[in-house]
Amino acid sequence: MKRGFTLIEVLVVLALLTTIGSLILSIITSMARTVSKTTAINRVTQNGSAAIIQITKTLRNAKSFNGISVDGSEYATDCSVSVLPLTPTPTPTEYHVVKIKDFTDKDIKFVCLEGILGIKEGDDIIQFVNESEVAVTSCSFTCSQASTFEPPTIGISFTLSQATEETLPERTVSPIPFQTTIRLRNVNR
Repeated sequence: MKRGFTLIEVLVVLALLTTIGSLILSIITSMARTVSKTTAINRVTQNGSAAIIQITKTLRNAKSFNGISVDGSEYATDCSVSVLPLTPTPTPTEYHVVKIKDFTDKDIKFVCLEGILGIKEGDDIIQFVNESEVAVTSCSFTCSQASTFEPPTIGISFTLSQATEETLPERTVSPIPFQTTIRLRNVNR
């Protein structure tokens, strides 16, 4: 009696091994895609959160509010809203520059434009986000104030996306919006 495998048995084993191998390969590929997309989302989220924290801390503790501007040339220092009930409610003006003074008497200009979110120092802009990882796709400030005797409340809204365009859909991250309002608590005190 001969010992060994028949041709049919060898072919069945090869078919089973091929099927199991392709299942394992598809699972590994799917996991790699998920990890890649999660990493991209984390980069965008971390940059946005860090920017919000940095801006909030600086604005909240400002010594004085020196104005808000659409283009950086003319500054409005009064953000009070009319007391009359307006119907429909007016859309808040979108500003792109906020000027404050910190407690070291240093003038600080926050700049918020498409592609830019940072502090302007002279002709240089120090970005709050890592430009190699994320891009600022939209950005604006708003300002409101109950009265001229109350400190202003600055709203900031910006959207971040990946800095590089991905061709693979599983690596593409939708733009992520960030927004907050900050009451300048030390102004007018």
